[in-house]
Amino acid sequence: MAQKQLPGYFAGKRCFLTGAASGIGRATALRLAAQGAELYLTDRNSDGLAETVADARALGAQVAEHRALDVADYHQVASFAADIHTRHPAMDVVMNVAGVSAWERLTSSATSSGARWSRST
Repeated sequence: MAQKQLPGYFAGKRCFLTGAASGIGRATALRLAAQGAELYLTDRNSDGLAETVADARALGAQVAEHRALDVADYHQVASFAADIHTRHPAMDVVMNVAGVSAWERLTSSATSSGARWSRST
């Protein structure tokens, strides 16, 4: 877990972050937490997201909203955004960190379906 730091540039800023359950998204969420940001977090991995939320709160951050959802699903994203906008002011920072890697040759990627290609790039 990251060590708590003094508030910095993000202190008091409302920050929306996708991909918060692992990797770069989790590291970013915890750095924002340590700097005093107000967090709005999402990831499709509900267990990993819950762990990030708990760790961010342990660093003293306010996690105002969090929801497990797939950012590739328009309706899930629109619903979460609508819920946030009803209860909170506009975001100061939005970071879309969610994503997957496509580790395959270009020739096999070229034959992949359009849906698979758009989800992996």
